[in-house]
Amino acid sequence: MGEIIITVVCTGVIASVLSLFFDDDPEMLKYIRVVLSLCFLCSLIPGGMKFVQDLNYSINNDFENPEYDTKTLLTEYYDRVGESASQNLENEVSRLIFEKFGIFPLSVDIQLSVKMKEDIAEYDFEKITVKFADECDINEVGAYIQKMTGFRPDISVEHG
Repeated sequence: MGEIIITVVCTGVIASVLSLFFDDDPEMLKYIRVVLSLCFLCSLIPGGMKFVQDLNYSINNDFENPEYDTKTLLTEYYDRVGESASQNLENEVSRLIFEKFGIFPLSVDIQLSVKMKEDIAEYDFEKITVKFADECDINEVGAYIQKMTGFRPDISVEHG
């Protein structure tokens, strides 16, 4: 930007000095003004092109996508999906236990493990813990949950 200002000032000074020398000849003054105008434009073109290129570069940089580590992003995504799936499974198991046995569990905790095979995630039950406040047939409830999930849960009764 400083180069453009210097060019404009220098061209203006040269035009003023030359117009003082040819003040009494209007025909020659026309030619001098045309030539100086062309020189002025030619001197501004490189600066203008640089300005446009810089402007174009700054506009395009705002929309470029930075590089991401896709493996890390996929792992984080699959971990969040696993957490959400665990919560949904916990709610569903609680509901099914209540429907089957008429006892609502204090808590159901399901932990899933994620195994990555290339870009595909496989979820397996790592641990299922069910807590009841009331007495119940632990073996029957455990068998029911194992039949649903294929995994034997830890069941406990807490009196309090």
